[in-house]
Amino acid sequence: MEFASEMVVNAARSHLRIGEVPVDYRVRAADRSCERSPTAGGTFAFLMLYSPTHLFVVPGLGLLVLGFILLVALLPGPVVLLAGSSTYT
Repeated sequence: MEFASEMVVNAARSHLRIGEVPVDYRVRAADRSCERSPTAGGTFAFLMLYSPTHLFVVPGLGLLVLGFILLVALLPGPVVLLAGSSTYT
């Protein structure tokens, strides 16, 4: 699975054509080793490494906008939250 994902990503980045080839599928004997593969998360992590825009730029811009909104909200002065529940004298 990892090799197939890597080849698809590299082919797409090289602007190569990708096509499907139908194959005959035969049901295997009950093999429990493939049912819950630990590499499924590895495939997602690999694909995210090839997509730095979605991994770094989009969250970074979101946090930048959030910080700017908070900065503008605090320009008039400090904001007091829960003023009546203070235990300090």
